[in-house]
Formats: sequence, C-alpha cells, structure tokens
Amino acid sequence: IGMGEAALAVLTRDEYPRDWAISQDNVGQSFLHLRTGNRDENLQAALSRFALALGALDPAEFPADWAGVQTDNGIAYAHLRSLPPEHNLGQALACYAATLAVYKEREFPLKWAATQANIGALHLQLAGLGVPGAAAESVKAMEAALRVLNSDSNPTQWAQAHMNLGTAVREQDPERALKCYQTALRALTPANHPDLWASAQDLLGGLYATRSEDPDP
Repeated sequence: IGMGEAALAVLTRDEYPRDWAISQDNVGQSFLHLRTGNRDENLQAALSRFALALGALDPAEFPADWAGVQTDNGIAYAHLRSLPPEHNLGQALACYAATLAVYKEREFPLKWAATQANIGALHLQLAGLGVPGAAAESVKAMEAALRVLNSDSNPTQWAQAHMNLGTAVREQDPERALKCYQTALRALTPANHPDLWASAQDLLGGLYATRSEDPDP
C-alpha cells in the first residue's frame, strides 16, 4: 500500500490517467488481499480505489485495464459482508457482466470463461438465498465456462466449475449432480488440491447420504 501511495504522490490523474488509475487499482488490490485489520473496512477501501481507477479509465481507450479493474471490483463486492448479500452479489454480477463487453469468448477465451465461472458462482449464492431463477442462471454460466475450460490446461477452474454446476442442478437432477462431482474429482487429489478435493468429497458424500435417505419409489 505504501509503495502505491508513493507512486500516487508523483503521478497525477490529468497528466498520466492510465498510470494513475493502475496505481489506484494496485492499492485497491493490496486492501483486497490485506490479512490484517477489519475485513469489511479493507474491502470498502479497496472499492473506493477501484472506483477512482474506473473514473480515470476510458473503456474505449484502455479496455483491458478497465476490464481488469471491473473484475477486481466484482471480487471485492462478492466478499463484502457489511451490506445485504443480495445487494453485494448484484453489484458483483454487474461488474462481471461489464467485463464481458471486453472479454469476448473468441478473443479472450480464458478470461471469458473465468468470468462466466464467477458469474455462475454468484448466481449459485443467490440461489442459496432463495432468489428465483438464480440456479438456472448459474447452470447457464457454468456450462458456458466449461466450453473453454478443460482438465488438462485449467484443472482447478475446471473442477470448481463442475462442482458448482453439480450444486446448481442438485435439487432438480441429482444424477447429473453426482456425475458433476465425480467428474471434478478426476482432476483433484488430496496432494495437489487438498481443500478442493475435500469439498468435492463432502458434496459427493452428502448427495449419497440424501439418496440413501429417500424412500423407495
């Protein structure tokens, strides 16, 4: 944070708008990842810096920089807890949706897929809050992401997308959810991704337990 503030003591928005905005974004990212202090206060500080950066970046002139800050903005809103979750998740969705004006599937396939996966994860959280249609939107976004992601080049994102897809379809189609969790585990081991592997095992075990409790037809 100190290094970013030092840079901002020299740069001005009028003379160096892009460099000034990038420095603001860097300070924002530092607050976003800060491990000390109040988490929500850090996130609010990050959001204020991202807003300053976005105010200085013309998306027509600096599209990639602008989209990168929007992504950071979305991450911060997704983790914010001091406002109603529907508000925070809605703001995060708006940020990610905005980046899709820049991150086209053909030109930026991995960033497009990562954004779709983020959108799917946010809709999944909204589904957990009982928002109508959110689960279907999550499925749509996860299926889009998986058009690009694969287990060889993007194993972690690929596995996470399958896990989220499984959770999104679990109520309506438990058999498909089962296949999604099993597919995710093909890319995960206790050695390479212990936390994600354990989460996938928990999801799979919970689904098996639910099925065993269902009465016979």
